[in-house]
Amino acid sequence: EIKDASALAELRVSVLCNMGSLMVDKGDLDEARRLFEAAVAFQPDHADALFNLGTVLHDTHHYWEAIDRYEQAIAAEAAMSEMPSLSWTSVASAANMGSAYETLESLPEAVETYQIAMEILDGLMGDLTDQTEIDARSARRGDGAAFLTNEEISQMHTRLAEGLLRIQAGTYTYWEEAGKEGTRKYKYECSPGSCVELAAEHFRRALRFDKSNSIADYSLRSMQKDSTLTEASPDYVKSLFDHYADTFDKSLQKLHYQAPLMIRMAVDRLQESLLVAYPLRNVLDVGCGTGLSGQVFRNVTTFLYGFDLSPEMIRLAEEKGVYNATHVGDLQSGFGALAGHGLHGKVDLITAADVLVYVGDLREFFQRSSEVIRKDGRGFLAFSVEELTSELTSDEEDKGYQVQTTGRFAHTREYVVREGGRWGFSAMYGERIYPRFEYGEPVKGLLFVLRYDGQGDSGFRKKDMRSRDEL
Repeated sequence: EIKDASALAELRVSVLCNMGSLMVDKGDLDEARRLFEAAVAFQPDHADALFNLGTVLHDTHHYWEAIDRYEQAIAAEAAMSEMPSLSWTSVASAANMGSAYETLESLPEAVETYQIAMEILDGLMGDLTDQTEIDARSARRGDGAAFLTNEEISQMHTRLAEGLLRIQAGTYTYWEEAGKEGTRKYKYECSPGSCVELAAEHFRRALRFDKSNSIADYSLRSMQKDSTLTEASPDYVKSLFDHYADTFDKSLQKLHYQAPLMIRMAVDRLQESLLVAYPLRNVLDVGCGTGLSGQVFRNVTTFLYGFDLSPEMIRLAEEKGVYNATHVGDLQSGFGALAGHGLHGKVDLITAADVLVYVGDLREFFQRSSEVIRKDGRGFLAFSVEELTSELTSDEEDKGYQVQTTGRFAHTREYVVREGGRWGFSAMYGERIYPRFEYGEPVKGLLFVLRYDGQGDSGFRKKDMRSRDEL
């Protein structure tokens, strides 16, 4: 009878977890939480139920509660299994704990839990470096209940590498459970080796297990400054900003981020210098993020449209109520969706604040901008890029952009003006700026305002490129 009762409890928990997972797929996280909590109530030491409850709490921003459930899941797995390190639940719980601690900016705990996840992975996989052995492992996976797929292992190495890259020296805000907020300075050394070196090794491991892992591939290639890269992987950008979405605005405040305001001021200065206040009825915000650019242009426009690759960023932008319409997608679909709003060829201003740092080759951006902007000489394009100041080879000088180890691209002034001119944009205004700080140092950037006249040119008609300090 006891055995039957235990089996019945297990069945109930399994059904509740399956129903909870279904609710997650449907986007009903409140109902999913209720079901997972019911599963844990039936069987408090059920590792999968605890982990699933932790992920829902994590996704609904109850980070401390999520951490508690992840810890309980690891403990339950260790108690129930002779080899807990062979469990997806143990590895994922440790990695998710690191992510939650990162979000809370409690970096000592983030480092510790990421290292735990790495140790579990190492214990699980050993030193698998031979590709034939890795492929053979995938073929003999068996029932799969207690083992990770090669794709899952690849994803885990990627998450660990991304976490290591995000942990850097600097000043961070931290939250205690009592709700107190303060500031501490941390500097970490990853062992063995530096955080960057260890991250690169995990990206390499990720690619051994899944050659199609585009996030790991792009991250590793950018760390190596691969000259063949022309844009960031869409999966990389989406993953990056989905992760940062909930703390994005607060993080940028600490970085003294000013690109949207600088662009608004530049547009205003140009209008003043032209002695004509051109109306900005229809404004397109490319890579709108959480709506920071939309907020500074809202008071001068009638219809404000923004699009972004990250669904989480768009969710937060919509919560602010800044935009008349939003869209989740890349340049092609984002610009294409304008037709549905009757704005094709009617856009007065296109803005892109700190967005083109994830695009090296700007041809598509200028081409699509030229297609939707108004054609009477009153359509403007205002944007920022990071300035390319490092020494270049002759090929790189001709190209005019270069990927940085940060995963972002930097551009030369000459390239931006030249490429814009090819698509009918004339440079009207430009300045050197410091749009934000990074690791305590100002990031060098360039700000441009171009006007579409269908002809384009290679120089500035009104103002020369100059330092912001001289304005």
